[in-house]
Amino acid sequence: MALLAKQAWRIATEPDLLLHKVLHHRYFPGSNFFTAEPGRLPSFTWRSLLSTKELLVTGLRWKIGDGCSARIFDHPWLLRVQTFQVITKPRTLQRDSKVAVLITHNRSWNHDMITEEFLPEDAEAILSIPLTESPSADIIVWHFERSGRFSVKSAYASAIQCSEEASPSMAREDWRFLWRSRVLPKVRMFMWRCGHGALPTLRNLKDRGVCPDFNAQVCWSLWNQRNIFIFEGINTPAHEVVAVAKGLFPNRSLSG
Repeated sequence: MALLAKQAWRIATEPDLLLHKVLHHRYFPGSNFFTAEPGRLPSFTWRSLLSTKELLVTGLRWKIGDGCSARIFDHPWLLRVQTFQVITKPRTLQRDSKVAVLITHNRSWNHDMITEEFLPEDAEAILSIPLTESPSADIIVWHFERSGRFSVKSAYASAIQCSEEASPSMAREDWRFLWRSRVLPKVRMFMWRCGHGALPTLRNLKDRGVCPDFNAQVCWSLWNQRNIFIFEGINTPAHEVVAVAKGLFPNRSLSG
């Protein structure tokens, strides 16, 4: 996902890129990648790129220059990891107001206006943003890199952190221990999938609305019992096999 997100980032931030021009003309003319919709008959490539938006927004924000591009209430631009967007609702300012209205001619923040218009936590976050003496255009940057450029490493770390916070099955310290453990990467990934219920077990498949093939399950059960009998010498009684089958498919009749 992080590798795919890197390509999406380039498309979103490099308008001279050929692929950006092609996709912009086809899927989001007059808008941008982050507000784009799948559209009619989207290609597999386009749908895959769109799937990375949720990851990108975890670290995407505007770096304020002249404030003429970033919108106060609609865009992420604060230096606050919890949320890059202001939480204050518009009062006297218009919804589509640009950050430039908060900057004085002396290239400093309008302290009185900001403290009056915004909640204290937003006002503090705004006033902490440094302004350069020479104004430049606002640009989109990746918050987790000093250079502002998207990196697969930091995006991967961000994705892992988000998944850890969303998963109540293991504490954050447990996840950190897992990712730092000296085992094969595939083992760490397997444990991560176990902790997030991402393994294609029968229960998980049912929870996601996937109906396993009944005949395939019966055939597997017979094959499994045959192996147990041949290699372990254990003969499972027929009534136990039937009981297991009924447990797997309580709503199916075994009589056909």
